[in-house]
Amino acid sequence: MKDKKTLIFEAALEMISSGIPENEMTISAIAKKAGIGKGTVYEYFSSKAELLIETVNFFIDIATRRLTAVVSTGSFREQFFSFLKQVGSIIDENERLFSFLFLNQDVLRIEFERKGFSENRDKRLLELLEKIVDEGQREKLLRENISQIDIIFSFISVSSIMNFSKSCRKLPKYVNMTKDELFEYCYEMFVRILS
Repeated sequence: MKDKKTLIFEAALEMISSGIPENEMTISAIAKKAGIGKGTVYEYFSSKAELLIETVNFFIDIATRRLTAVVSTGSFREQFFSFLKQVGSIIDENERLFSFLFLNQDVLRIEFERKGFSENRDKRLLELLEKIVDEGQREKLLRENISQIDIIFSFISVSSIMNFSKSCRKLPKYVNMTKDELFEYCYEMFVRILS
């Protein structure tokens, strides 16, 4: 049986995913969706903003576990492709959550600044990227002494290409690539940046 906090997180994520506007996503509505009393929600969270930030952290934990599962074995190329495809799937499956976060930055900014994301969550994601890069270094595909900043910005560059192609629903006419060819291009670009 799920604990009450998990029920609250799942209810909030379900409401966000169904497109309910932020102003209709009240503590009462979230409590009702979770099947618990409003007072119980306040036992865990002092405000809706805090609840939403913790819901995002809950989501990041789930996403990180999914990413960890795909970066366990295989060559550098296999790990990179698996990781990139899983990131794409997570974004595709949770498009409304990402839109919600983008559109409601002002609502959440104060709580982000006060509470922020857990450092452990940030570290775990970076550790996964470092594991992939370590394999690339073992295979002599990537240079030695790659900084964390290099890893992060290289991955952001590659992710931006994937997100651009997804948000536009297709690549520009003069770029004639299948999805697999786009993944291959991103892999080659990542290697070029870090080799």
